[in-house]
Amino acid sequence: MGGDGTQSNIPNINPQWVFNGDAFWIDNNWDEKSVAEVVETEDDIQIYVSGDNTRLNTLIQRAQRRGTREVEAIKDFYLEHISFYAFLSYHNIQQVDIAQSNDSDIQGDNLLEKLMDKEMQAACDTVVGIMEQLFDYLLTGINEAAASN
Repeated sequence: MGGDGTQSNIPNINPQWVFNGDAFWIDNNWDEKSVAEVVETEDDIQIYVSGDNTRLNTLIQRAQRRGTREVEAIKDFYLEHISFYAFLSYHNIQQVDIAQSNDSDIQGDNLLEKLMDKEMQAACDTVVGIMEQLFDYLLTGINEAAASN
């Protein structure tokens, strides 16, 4: 319920990893450049995030030299931020789709697919770029938190 007694429209958003060989990976013809995809139903929003993206795996390999906690920190950061970008892009595309339905000059589903692919590649580049710049800081923060526990 919302604060005013009305029903809340907050969707149930579920980010989840997808790996090479998983049904979703195969069904959607993903490859090592695939980043994420959003699937909305009446009940929830599933955000499928590639766990076998080349750029992500480069960071994971780097973190593996440090330890398991560091790898988990990289994965958690990536999943959270890519899911955010995927949802934001999905929402923006829904708005384009509405505009497209009102303007027959816009070219169909192909335009939307290309827009989503470009959005997701940009999101991946952004998030991994941030993580590369903050790599040592991210891992130091994890180590300090673990030491204080």
